[in-house]
Amino acid sequence: MNAAHFGRMVSVEFRKLLSRTLAQVGLGFATLVGFAAPVITVGLIYIAEMTMGPASSTDGLASQVVYGALWARNIFLIKVFMVTLTALIFASEWQSRTLREDMLRAVPRWSILLAKWLSLVGWSALSLALTFAASSIMSVVIWGFSGPWIPTFIGYGMCIATDAAFLALALLVAVLTRSVPATIAGMFIAYAFDWIVGMYLAYGPFMPRQLKPYTDDIQPWLPSAAFDFWNTFATWAAADPASGVEIAFPLFTLISFCAILFGCLGAAVAAFQRIDVP
Repeated sequence: MNAAHFGRMVSVEFRKLLSRTLAQVGLGFATLVGFAAPVITVGLIYIAEMTMGPASSTDGLASQVVYGALWARNIFLIKVFMVTLTALIFASEWQSRTLREDMLRAVPRWSILLAKWLSLVGWSALSLALTFAASSIMSVVIWGFSGPWIPTFIGYGMCIATDAAFLALALLVAVLTRSVPATIAGMFIAYAFDWIVGMYLAYGPFMPRQLKPYTDDIQPWLPSAAFDFWNTFATWAAADPASGVEIAFPLFTLISFCAILFGCLGAAVAAFQRIDVP
């Protein structure tokens, strides 16, 4: 199998993914978030001006609103779309035995799984592009090209990578469970456990006092920190040395992110190699 053949496999999987209603709804949601962010901001400015007087300045607001749209896009619901699509593109096809045809072809098994993962990453990139385009057009029309755009570009670009890591984890769960409900439930449990650990480290009243000095060192290793790497990296890249405020490079979060991305992807491929064709 050569690169051209693998590229066609990815293209077929991507088109198949886009034909699903849920994938189309997810792209519509991403677009709606992009349009909603500037509209909501205009409404909030209007309310503030009615209660506290005219705003002093809106300089730099355009890029901030576009970055805010990225924040809104990444609040939980987009994760639901990604987990469900991963379950459908693998576990559902496994249960319906349509995956059998792909597995019996004269192609390496790893190429089947990677093609599915890349199609999911492509969907994520497309959803980000739609959010960026919708929010940018609206923001530029309202406020012009004001603001520092480089951190915004970095945030959107890095979000593709963090989504790829999240999809690798979801794909691993799908391969191990080979069930749509189990994949969704497994990712929900993992997400909830990560949230509980994070809240405990931050606010746990019963945490042993011996551990409290190390909470700041543990937080960057959590999966939630790895999936939020797009924001921490953009914040670090946008730091102005002239301000006198130093922001350390998020090295531990980067290590955690790479471990999840490559570890989960490698484990998913290894598990897929060992399962029997139904």
